[in-house]
Amino acid sequence: MMPGLNKILEGVIRFRQTVRKDLVKQFERIRDNPNPTAVFFTCMDSRMLPARVTQSQVGDMFVVRNSGNMIPHARNYGSAGYEVSVTTEPAALELAVKRGGINHVIVCGHSDCKAINTLYNLHKCPKAFDPESPMDHWLRRHGFASIQKLEARLADTNAPPLQFISSNPLFSFTAIIDPLNEWGVEDKLSQINTLQQLENVTSHGFLKEFLESGKVHLHAMWFDVYTGEMYMFSKNKAQFVLVDENSVDELEKEASGKENGLSQAFQKRNFIDIPVERKMLTSLCARRLSSAASALVKRKRFYKKVDVMSETEGTNKSYKITLDGKVLKTQAGKPLQIECEPLALAIAGEWSSQEEHILMGHMRLTGLAFTAQDNPLHETNESIASKVIEYLDGDTILYWTNENEKLEKYQEKAWQPLIDNANKEWGTTIKPSTNIFDSCVTDSDREIVMKWLLSHNFWALTGMQYAAESVKSVLLPFNVLNYKISAVEAIEAAALEQRVQRETWGTVEWAHNIDEEEQLSRLSAACLFVYLNSNTHIRSKTE
Repeated sequence: MMPGLNKILEGVIRFRQTVRKDLVKQFERIRDNPNPTAVFFTCMDSRMLPARVTQSQVGDMFVVRNSGNMIPHARNYGSAGYEVSVTTEPAALELAVKRGGINHVIVCGHSDCKAINTLYNLHKCPKAFDPESPMDHWLRRHGFASIQKLEARLADTNAPPLQFISSNPLFSFTAIIDPLNEWGVEDKLSQINTLQQLENVTSHGFLKEFLESGKVHLHAMWFDVYTGEMYMFSKNKAQFVLVDENSVDELEKEASGKENGLSQAFQKRNFIDIPVERKMLTSLCARRLSSAASALVKRKRFYKKVDVMSETEGTNKSYKITLDGKVLKTQAGKPLQIECEPLALAIAGEWSSQEEHILMGHMRLTGLAFTAQDNPLHETNESIASKVIEYLDGDTILYWTNENEKLEKYQEKAWQPLIDNANKEWGTTIKPSTNIFDSCVTDSDREIVMKWLLSHNFWALTGMQYAAESVKSVLLPFNVLNYKISAVEAIEAAALEQRVQRETWGTVEWAHNIDEEEQLSRLSAACLFVYLNSNTHIRSKTE
């Protein structure tokens, strides 16, 4: 018998002789009405035992395990990604949330994670990357964002907290990683990676209504395999907190909203909720589920007429949208006030085009205007520009393959002219690379692009950030805004790798079309928003 198998088979015999009968009784009790309350994403490391460390029983939670407890960002599959088909993790999320009815998504990392150690080694020694290794591809593809944040943390221990940004500002948050500098660099990366998965989870569109309604909550945990201690991320403290008898009440108080007098309604509109309970948060689930259930119903159109009204104060003219004579208000309850008449007309057109139900997710100009006016994250021009410039460092069209000759030819033909356009306009020397860990942008080039970004006003920068997020690129939106390519061509350029995969393996026509149309809608709306807020000669309608 091969070494190791005898231990497993002997364990099965012990199971039969000891706990099997009691376990079967538990199976029978929940057979017709299983009621898991959470999905627990963790690493496949043999030292991680989710049921043990949470003392969970049969039917309490779903468990999903992989190398590095990673949940791919939505950009890493579909029209902007790499896989031919959707990966297991998003499918597990959908199963647990939409069909299983769970209330909590928990991501749990751990110390001395071999997958994270490998990721860090690949970062420090890119030549160690093995093109034939599925593991290396998995880690490099889905761990790059965590590596970027680690570099920011290591570069300056006094730097501001790391930012984890969701497309919905309500689910963005900041984190201080290892403030006492107690952990090694790989463990710091492991904690960052665990939090990065929360950002990744919010990128999946099918979770949007569940997260925004408060029916599903996100949590980050981190286990020290050497001490057996569990840590949980506290939003209030912006760091991982040891879960013990002294902290659990405070963590529960944070979760319930009693701390600082926070109401339950405020929690639903605040940043990422990361509560904890002694027994998988069951009682908190029940309280929140009852209040959130009605929020899942689509809102019906309640108005008949949409108009645009103008107001003049001194030499300044602004525009407001009215629904049956009542002024449209932002999510913060403020009247939406727009300085650009064509933009006001476009937003009015979005509201006018709604049919039986109001689909806020389809009204992208409205969403951008709400975000720009409310500014829920208290952004400045400089802070938004800094976030946009991060997409230049990892720009979609700057990292080429040297492993696929066909794809490499496509990239050179489609991407090099776009890079040349930017260099000519900006006077930069940006060059592509075949190594994702190499820097394609010099410090002086970055300063030039930053000045270009800061030449835009706050509203235009809000659109610029949305455009960069849509295609994970600064160069593609730049070329669209400067009439070098259309938005359709930009989406095609962003999806070159998928194009090669389709030509090789075939396509699911309807699925690819939906993904591409969604991405095109985002980029088009973002670029239009930038354009209308940047060009003074069209800010008011020609008389």
